[in-house]
Amino acid sequence: MRDIPVGNGNLLVNFDDKYQIRDIYFPHVGQENHTEGFPFRFGVWVDGVFSWVYSDGWQRELKYLPETLVTEVTLLNESLGLKLVCNDTVASHDNIFLRRIRIENLGGEAREVRIFLHHDFRIYENKVGDTAFYDPENLALVHYKKIDIFWSTRRRILTRLVPDGRLFETRKGPGATQRTAGSKGARSPKARSIRPLARIFLSTAARPTSFITGSPPASAMRKSPG
Repeated sequence: MRDIPVGNGNLLVNFDDKYQIRDIYFPHVGQENHTEGFPFRFGVWVDGVFSWVYSDGWQRELKYLPETLVTEVTLLNESLGLKLVCNDTVASHDNIFLRRIRIENLGGEAREVRIFLHHDFRIYENKVGDTAFYDPENLALVHYKKIDIFWSTRRRILTRLVPDGRLFETRKGPGATQRTAGSKGARSPKARSIRPLARIFLSTAARPTSFITGSPPASAMRKSPG
């Protein structure tokens, strides 16, 4: 089952009824699905306890903000004493998936809350050859294969993102290469050539109380229903 899709004609992100990302179509909706339907899980850690939001302890309400293509998802776990309100959308003119996570502590004391956003890409509908690395400069987790780059960051602005979703290489001289962003026709006065390097999909999360991309305890890793 697919619910609350968000997209812009080039990029489509679908969720299931457990609020797990299930489909990422890019750059042509209905063609390459870079997840093959496998779930991108969403987990929460608090007070030494970890829980996936698809589990039975969570109450979920999935809907849109009125007259928008922005989701409004409420996740409530009474046993953990937490309420999360999440908003997701895809920028209308750029290939950017945006997510905001607001956390409400229902307990009486200050607590540390960690959010885990799990990725399970199958770029070009094949997991063979998928590569990922952490970029500390941009606080980003980068997945790539061939010319597609999936860039996940908590920063609000990524300077290397360009309007048409491509990364360009500017060659300033022999042996000197600088990767920059700009429109296809843009040139530095000193640039000898600019050629497209990759198509970029950017995912960003804003204003979480605590945002960590990583793996939860092994005991929490079990197959998602559906």
